[in-house]
Amino acid sequence: MTLSLLASYLAMWILVLLQSLLLVAVLRQLGELRSLADRKDLRSNDGSMLGSSAPKFSGHEARSGDALSSNIFSESGGIVLFLSSECATCRQLVETLKPPLIKQLPPIIAVCQGEYRAAARLGIKLDAAVRVLLKDADETAARYKVSSFPTAVIVDREQVVKGYGHPKNVDELSELVAGSLDYIRSLANLQPQYLA
Repeated sequence: MTLSLLASYLAMWILVLLQSLLLVAVLRQLGELRSLADRKDLRSNDGSMLGSSAPKFSGHEARSGDALSSNIFSESGGIVLFLSSECATCRQLVETLKPPLIKQLPPIIAVCQGEYRAAARLGIKLDAAVRVLLKDADETAARYKVSSFPTAVIVDREQVVKGYGHPKNVDELSELVAGSLDYIRSLANLQPQYLA
């Protein structure tokens, strides 16, 4: 065998080995996707809370330590925004929640989940107008039937869920709020006590 033939034979086997490793990685990913698909649909609970009473929660605001509860929504309603420190979309949403756009939204309580320090870092990146709840975040998310992130729940002043969605940025969050407020206003035409 000549040297050039031996080199090309060796290169061919290296290429076969690399393709085999790539095939194993692809099959592993397909297996993970299949197991995910076999599980219950991750967003099957979306919207199932619409029209029902919003679950109560309480705790302490992460920055100030002040008491924080769902009663904050009793004046004008608000948004419960569920975020995860492990979610790239959540981190992008946090970056868009800046003034002046955030000032046009109702009060927001961000419930940050994940490893405590990472969740705290995510919460700190939020504008100061957003109150952050870290403790019991998993329990609060379970009460609100949150199974994917980010999730925004719009609550009216009567503590009733009027909107439920997965905004990727502040514009989508604003659209969700506007759609929910239109629904609330349509109820107010029939029952004036819904609005101040």
